[in-house]
Amino acid sequence: MTDAADVNERALRWLREERPKKPWFLFVLYVDPHDPYRPHPEMGSHLPPRGEPIGSRKFLDRLDRATDGRLDHFRDDIVGLYDGEIAYVDRYAGELLDALKSADLLDDTLVIVTADHGEELWDHEGFRGHGRYLYDGEVHVPLVVRWPGALPLGGTIDRPVGVGGLFGTLARAYGLAEPAALAPGFLRDDGRSIPLELHAEGRTLRALLEWPWKLIREEEARDPATPSGRSRRTPPRILLYDLAGDPGETLSLADSQPDRVRAMSARLAAIAAADSARHAAMALEERAPQLSDREKRNLRALGYVR
Repeated sequence: MTDAADVNERALRWLREERPKKPWFLFVLYVDPHDPYRPHPEMGSHLPPRGEPIGSRKFLDRLDRATDGRLDHFRDDIVGLYDGEIAYVDRYAGELLDALKSADLLDDTLVIVTADHGEELWDHEGFRGHGRYLYDGEVHVPLVVRWPGALPLGGTIDRPVGVGGLFGTLARAYGLAEPAALAPGFLRDDGRSIPLELHAEGRTLRALLEWPWKLIREEEARDPATPSGRSRRTPPRILLYDLAGDPGETLSLADSQPDRVRAMSARLAAIAAADSARHAAMALEERAPQLSDREKRNLRALGYVR
């Protein structure tokens, strides 16, 4: 768990001393907004007057296990610490951009700022953390792109996009691959659905985002001890949200929108099936034996391979 100040020290040293003369790529990872949460008085975040180390992992685990409400009054303090960690990272991200500008590199550099996940801070189901649900608190992350000469300053994309499109966008931007060979990039809005998948604690969750609608399907993992490996819990839990009118995902509309649920569920099932087939093919390829040149020639002579 490296401090943002230490990350910048390494990144800035690389820019000053090791940056190659040819086009370069730099990935900078800040991890401060993960627990344990530390106070940053200069950012306005403090421990409460009682002085408890409420941001420590031990205290947070204790709070997560508490069910009697006696520790609920600490939640606002912890959210404040989390916000302070974000402000702290923001400060050092700004320092990095200032260094690029001072080195006369900023206007010749494509800069992308994003994240891998957010945190559920007791917004849903009494959960703090990430990796258990597919609510937007965990999966809706920032995406800020600065690309002088290619993107207008202050422009926005008015619908969510998947960060899975980052690679395709970068490769297209610099002519590293043919567009047809890549997944869609976020700069080409082709209206595709955004699928999400999570396996956690014996459950499988899948979601489909077709703005403004978001469908979440949750089911228990299949139990091999039961006949045919049937799920222990049927039917699956299905949630449907209108993110434009309900960005906090507080009211599921699944019961009042059965046709939409059926249609989105079918598309989600098709995506999941295609993913499973692709993963199976990749696993089979990894298990394939490595043949010698002589074995390949023999198989070719027999007509089994070309």
